[in-house]
Amino acid sequence: MTSSSFLFIVVMLVLPVQPVTATEPAGAEEVIVDMALEAVQAKFADQSFRFQLSPRWIPRSVREISPAQIQMVQPVGPIQKYTSFEVVYQAGGQPDKTEIQLEVVAEQKLPVLSQRVVAGQAIKAEDLSWAWIQITLGREQPVSDMDQLLGKTLRRTLNPGQYINPDYLSAGYVVEAGGTVNLVYQQNGLQIMLACEARQDGALNDEIQIYCKETRNKYLGKITGPGEAAWLRTH
Repeated sequence: MTSSSFLFIVVMLVLPVQPVTATEPAGAEEVIVDMALEAVQAKFADQSFRFQLSPRWIPRSVREISPAQIQMVQPVGPIQKYTSFEVVYQAGGQPDKTEIQLEVVAEQKLPVLSQRVVAGQAIKAEDLSWAWIQITLGREQPVSDMDQLLGKTLRRTLNPGQYINPDYLSAGYVVEAGGTVNLVYQQNGLQIMLACEARQDGALNDEIQIYCKETRNKYLGKITGPGEAAWLRTH
């Protein structure tokens, strides 16, 4: 035996043999969550969303079935924070189904403010950047198109990192809710002007609700200019 052969045998004896560990196959719960995620992503395929799903309630009988038995997972109703899903699976050679509930965490890629913008200031391109923001589906509908924000005026001051809801924008309103509006009543050559309070925002030619403290009446008026409205009727 040569010295090199002897050395090889010694090394083989000294070095421990590492056991080969097989990757644990995915269980039914993991497969269900993955299939549910695919179904949710398919509903938002044309939008900039990303999701994380986790079990909130899955029956034990479903968690213990073989992953190969699971055929389909689809949401029941709208996607929201806690969403119900229908699971279709094979049981005893026959198709069966049950409902589960998963928690859905949603993020949307949105234009956000990169610097503080005060109320009444028009939004410029340099005021905006993109960011992933966690939102509540079904409740929040922020503006997702940056072009729709350019040149618009904010009704409230917003800080860096904040996304913009449609109701944060003035949208060309010439009368603001809570502000003073001069209500003009004109009929048969008679003209009366009352200083009232607008109960709604409005642009030119919009019809809005108006309240007058002096008469203690509510009116419907049509906006004719900044801070002015023509009387239409008394409630």
